[in-house]
Amino acid sequence: MPVGDAGRTRGIYVAASFALAAVVFVGSHLLEIPGSLAELLKATKGVPIFDLSPVFSIDETYTRIEAYGDEGRRLYRRFTVTTDILFPIVLFAFLILLARFTVERMSLPAALRWVVLAAPLGYLIPDLLENLTIFVLLSDFPQRHDVLAGALPYFTLAKRLSLYGSILLPLGLLALKYLFGWRSRPE
Repeated sequence: MPVGDAGRTRGIYVAASFALAAVVFVGSHLLEIPGSLAELLKATKGVPIFDLSPVFSIDETYTRIEAYGDEGRRLYRRFTVTTDILFPIVLFAFLILLARFTVERMSLPAALRWVVLAAPLGYLIPDLLENLTIFVLLSDFPQRHDVLAGALPYFTLAKRLSLYGSILLPLGLLALKYLFGWRSRPE
């Protein structure tokens, strides 16, 4: 982990990891380049992907997979093992640095420290499980894996909620510290 004086995470590394995550997000999600989300959405002809629009019906999951077509399924499989692995790992690096930066600057109860530090894993693990599930469903189509199809939207939901928590909890704690001096630790 990038650390500064006395083993503390430096703010410049948090900012740099955020900038890197932003650059990777723009390249992987907004630009229409090979392997990007924009390319995938074009190939699926507007049929939403599970990462962006979860489906809580197993039959609807398979209807959507069929609607992607062969080319859409091929590109979606590639997306899940390339772009949709790279971005979550880069984002995880930012989240873990933000969490460390926060807990190192505050006197928090042990349980709250643990929650702040563990939250980024709560994002990464469901995201990787979501990717693995999507890959298997797409690869084996038309064979059905109803248990995986049923679990898929819950991985997506857990990923999203944990992502929000991984960002909002440390930022909220830092706001309390810097605005009100709450649980400040001597610098």
